[in-house]
Amino acid sequence: MHLSTSSDSEQGTEVWHGTENVVRKSLEIFHSIQNQYDLCIPVKGPDTILSQDRIRNAMHDLKNRGIIIRIITEVTDYNLTSCRELSTIAEVRHLSEIVGSFVIADRIKYGGLADLENVFPYITELIYSNVSSFVKQQQYFFEMLWKKAIPLKQRIKEIKEGSKREFIETIQDSNETTKLMLDLIKSASDEILVVFPSANILLLFKKQSILKSLKDSTQRGIKIRILVEKKSTHDEMWEQILREENFQVRYPGKSLETKIVTFIVDNEFSMALEIRDDKAGSLYEAMGLTAYSNSESTVFSYVSIFETLWMEAELKYKK
Repeated sequence: MHLSTSSDSEQGTEVWHGTENVVRKSLEIFHSIQNQYDLCIPVKGPDTILSQDRIRNAMHDLKNRGIIIRIITEVTDYNLTSCRELSTIAEVRHLSEIVGSFVIADRIKYGGLADLENVFPYITELIYSNVSSFVKQQQYFFEMLWKKAIPLKQRIKEIKEGSKREFIETIQDSNETTKLMLDLIKSASDEILVVFPSANILLLFKKQSILKSLKDSTQRGIKIRILVEKKSTHDEMWEQILREENFQVRYPGKSLETKIVTFIVDNEFSMALEIRDDKAGSLYEAMGLTAYSNSESTVFSYVSIFETLWMEAELKYKK
């Protein structure tokens, strides 16, 4: 099925049929590449590239001609040796759960597998396109994946040492933030620390059933410590309510001077939620950006601030 094009001077899309035809036409593209070759391939991709002499030799030829090669794949114990070998000719990055394959040559030619399950030497159909608007979209998609993918050296360290991958993510969707917060509360195994900058903000969280979720976690033996700013005698009712929920509650001795709600779970994860309007009718309306992280330095800094404020509040509480 040919949708168009018989030469690179024309823009169009076509489907190449048959393994030998796909390999032959792919090699033609290899020889025409002048600057850059980008690949996104599944976990079996590295092994199959290296197992095909013609493809492997073509890749080395690109390297020898100074072509920039970037590869995104899922790096596991299964393909680690192949990924190491490919890293001698290309920059390799890891991204989990990749399905299907596509390649982009010189930002002007695209190739994608029609059968998402197969890779060389089992490819029977490949979609080729040099339609500039389409290739531009696919290049943009590749760049998004490239930014999310992690360097091979870091992935190897995770595999060999069992170390965790550190991240800092910015979340803009209030629904996503709320769902993540509830998931973190349910996953807690030891302690949850929370800072509410004001009673108004605490009320919004109560309306959204966040406090109920926190209370439910205490039934599993999770310790909950909450810091909330106290500005008037009316806040006494919040102390009573929170104590009824089986939380430890303290009021800092000084104004928090912030509109950031901080969640720390098991000293491993932190969420810093920006509150744009603490007088809003709902938490969704009130929330701005959220910074979510498991970075050791980031989480530790939040824990340190919390413990300092808690100690000050404890001294005040005991007077």
